[in-house]
Amino acid sequence: MMRARLVEDRIGHSPAGHERRLPAGTVVDITGIDPAGRMAAEYHGTRLSVSQDQATPIYDEEVAPMRIAIVEAGSDYALHIADIEAELTGDTTQELVEQAKAAVAARGYRVMPDEEGGCCEYCQEIDAYGNVQESIAITVYPEEPTRA
Repeated sequence: MMRARLVEDRIGHSPAGHERRLPAGTVVDITGIDPAGRMAAEYHGTRLSVSQDQATPIYDEEVAPMRIAIVEAGSDYALHIADIEAELTGDTTQELVEQAKAAVAARGYRVMPDEEGGCCEYCQEIDAYGNVQESIAITVYPEEPTRA
């Protein structure tokens, strides 16, 4: 699959027709190129069209692993306990979240489902320089105390 990094802010559309602003720096999947060189692109279900001067093709080695923030949640607290990185693939944010849950569980944490008070979700922030920072937050149960 070919990917490209947006050079400028672009507007995409969800399958339901809702507009979503994608800031410069967002990495999109290229799903096709027409004879005029215009690229059809997708970002987690949002589709858009970009010309070659609006997005720069990138190669797999340029795509950084996704940051996964692990948050421990107790009855009266939430504590960021670790960050890990994992190569995640998927067409939707939900697929990315599910893969992140599996990566966290593989490291020995018990993932707390949303329906039990967890908050496992895809996050996107723009830093002070306009760079897009993507991550996934995964809530885990507190460690069980060991008994002697």
